[in-house]
Formats: sequence, structure tokens, C-alpha cells
Amino acid sequence: LKWLVGKVRERMVDMLTEDQILYGDQQGYPSEGAQDQYGANPYKIAGMTKAEATKRAEEHVKITFDTAHANLWRKYWQEDPSQSPEQNESGFKSWYLEQFEDLAKNKMIGNIHLVDNLGQWDDHLAPGQGNAPIKEVMHILEKHGYDKAITTEPGADASTDLSDFHGLMKTWRHLGSPIYGAGFGSGAA
Repeated sequence: LKWLVGKVRERMVDMLTEDQILYGDQQGYPSEGAQDQYGANPYKIAGMTKAEATKRAEEHVKITFDTAHANLWRKYWQEDPSQSPEQNESGFKSWYLEQFEDLAKNKMIGNIHLVDNLGQWDDHLAPGQGNAPIKEVMHILEKHGYDKAITTEPGADASTDLSDFHGLMKTWRHLGSPIYGAGFGSGAA
């Protein structure tokens, strides 16, 4: 995923700055070395520098990161039989958060789907009901100045609770918000 975002950003820089761009073969795939596949670039912005184009590509080419989808990599995690279950859990969590932090640090995240699961199926649990490292993800986002959308997906809660809002309240509670139960029959006068 990181490689893909990087390549798309590189392509955008070329499209904004180069006189000629590679159009690709009949299927649209670039084929380096074939001069006849290059042509005039209709997307070039006159006077745009590579630095300006790089900044624009960084602003516009981003991903949606789904905390539960990433947690599904647990299914493929190779546990070390010489370690305890807790140590293996710590190893997976460290790997997950290293990958996530690299995405955040390189400003590749443009949207977050905040949802949980137990790492085997896409259960759509409210954050805190599964084992995805939701709180740690939020801390990393804050650390790297993330200021884009965060979508909470209550999923399963929407069909078992009174409403989607109850799933959102569970998320607020999990993240330590003091307002998760304000009003709405919470006993507040």
C-alpha cells in the first residue's frame, strides 16, 4: 500500500511538471524504454516546480485506513512457538503500529474508519470491543498532526443497540471522553 501511494504520487508529479509523459502499452501499463509510448503531456501546469508538485501530490493522494481491516492481518501473523501468547500479541501489535505510524508520518492517511474486530472476521465492533489497537492509533494520529476525517463504524451495534449513536457512545467511552453519557437518560439532571 505504501509503495502504491508513493508511485501514484510520483506519477502525479510527472503529470504536473513534465513536457512528455509515458502513456503505456495497449492495456495502459507503462513500459519503460519504448520511446513511442511517450507523448505530449496535457496535464502539465506551466511554471510548476517539482517541489510544488510533490507537495500537491502529498496533499491529494491519500488512503482510507480502516483499523479493523488492518487488524485482519492477525490471521496471517506467524506466531513464534517459543514465545508466550502475550509476547506474540505484543509482536503483532508492535508490527501493526509501526506500519500505521509510517503511513501517518508520511502523510498518507486522508481518512480513518475507526472500527474494531477480533482479528479473524470483519465483525464491525465498536472500538474497544475487539483487539485492534484503537487507542494507540489515535495517539499516533495526534502525534503526527492528523486533522482529517475519522468515521466511527458501530456496525454490529447498530443492529443490537437502540441506535448507531449508542455505538458512538461506546467509542467515546473507550477513548476516555467525559461526554459519552451526557443527557439521553444518563441520569443527568
